[in-house]
Amino acid sequence: GSILVLNGQYYLARQYFEKAIFYHPNHADSLCKLAVVTLMQNNPQESIHLIRQALSLTTKENVNPIYCTLLFTLFYDETITPEIVRAEAKKWGQPLEEEIAEFAYTYHLNSKEPHRKIKLGYLSPDFKDHPGKHILNTFLSECNSNDFEIYCYYSGQQFDTWTTHFKNQVKHWQDVHSMSDLQVAKRIYEDQVDILVDPGAGHTAENRLPVFSYRSAPIQVTLYLYYLGLRSVPFRINDAYLEPIISE
Repeated sequence: GSILVLNGQYYLARQYFEKAIFYHPNHADSLCKLAVVTLMQNNPQESIHLIRQALSLTTKENVNPIYCTLLFTLFYDETITPEIVRAEAKKWGQPLEEEIAEFAYTYHLNSKEPHRKIKLGYLSPDFKDHPGKHILNTFLSECNSNDFEIYCYYSGQQFDTWTTHFKNQVKHWQDVHSMSDLQVAKRIYEDQVDILVDPGAGHTAENRLPVFSYRSAPIQVTLYLYYLGLRSVPFRINDAYLEPIISE
């Protein structure tokens, strides 16, 4: 089923996932994959129902990726208000941050030298052939190397020509897919990153948003289209095109 999804054969993929659920009705992963297919078939309400069903069946250790899938899918349902999305994001983020609170960094070792370069870190699964590559490519290519020192932390599994392109653009590159959230947070803290950025991945696949809960950097920012649900990321970069002034 997953291979068929990658090839855009959603009708056939749906049949495989439905068959898997028929034999294993409490298999959360199959329910979640079927939810992705139904979303691709422009049925967000059914997709949301399936994801909530998967959430009720999954273990605590596997909640995060499924909940993130829910938060991402909510954007596609026109009946869902911004207030509902915000409330759901808080339901995901608040328990996560409370669980990590005792391990979060409260003091940073970053140099106070006013004229040094600012260490700017990007944590993303999109350093690859992905729509997000255009944003990342602009950030890296337009960055003033006299003022900023760039650190890239790649959380994706896919390596392609774009991955190589990004890797060759910076001096500091770390593949973090196989590292735990705590290990990634520790690495960012030890690198003394000043500003840690989620460059728009938000709740999409392979995100490492829990890393931000450790507060590894003094300033943490997102370019995600809407509220992440994390108090540890209080800043969001946006513009009037992505979010008109009349919206909240």
